[in-house]
Amino acid sequence: MKRQLAFILCFIFQLTAFTGGAQSQSAPQGKVSLPDVDTLLQVATEKQNVYALERQRYICVMKSHDITNNTTRHYESFYTHRREIKRLLAINDQPLDPSRQEQENARVKQEIQADLQKPALSFASLAGGWSFSDDDHPWSETVEGAILRMSSFSDETSIVFKGRPAFQIEFHGNTKTKANTPEERVAKVFAGSIVVDAADGAIIRIEGEAKSDVKDVSSVLVGRGYKFTYDALKIAEGLYVPSAWATSIYVYAADPKANPPFSPETQDYQLQSCRVNE
Repeated sequence: MKRQLAFILCFIFQLTAFTGGAQSQSAPQGKVSLPDVDTLLQVATEKQNVYALERQRYICVMKSHDITNNTTRHYESFYTHRREIKRLLAINDQPLDPSRQEQENARVKQEIQADLQKPALSFASLAGGWSFSDDDHPWSETVEGAILRMSSFSDETSIVFKGRPAFQIEFHGNTKTKANTPEERVAKVFAGSIVVDAADGAIIRIEGEAKSDVKDVSSVLVGRGYKFTYDALKIAEGLYVPSAWATSIYVYAADPKANPPFSPETQDYQLQSCRVNE
């Protein structure tokens, strides 16, 4: 499953172990009134597609943690022809030794050369969302983007999220909507909340839990009880990038008749720093 780093995108169930929760507080004086939800989310989706393209101008250092084997990795993420490339920097907080670093640099160089022979993608391969395909796609076609299209919304409230005025909206998948992609099928089974920055109109958190299983022909796309959290951070004027992602991954137990039929594992990643790719 793409972009489940073992990180992706875990956020850790304990769901907000490293991100912290939204604080429902009284809105500061002078705060704008609650906007129309449909308009708010439509604008937010358009912004996410723009952020995905703008993100390619930056090199970001990420930290991922795979709880299954208790391994932490630092890597830098950048783009060539709008395809994401990751360079491993350290394992368990230990920088790669010179020999391993040389091998990694050679691998990255080879990957860059191969990407330069391919047509540039229309959208970033990593739009900050969860997808089951390597195909070129905008953020709106990720699971998170599909949630904004395939859900019913309620309980819009004003909150303060990490010191900034924001709007929080509850969502649950609308089972009556037709799903045409794996991302849409998965989006329909989730329920949770979305937080939108009041000033910038950017999505700064989505968290949800699957209420039923979604099966493909040969596999389970997502299991009931699967949880995820997506956080975004403002790194420049007009640019938010994914800052943390966590999932609780469910795999079949050895005994298919076990109850529940899934055993939980967790993984996460966090943004460490970003700089313009000169």
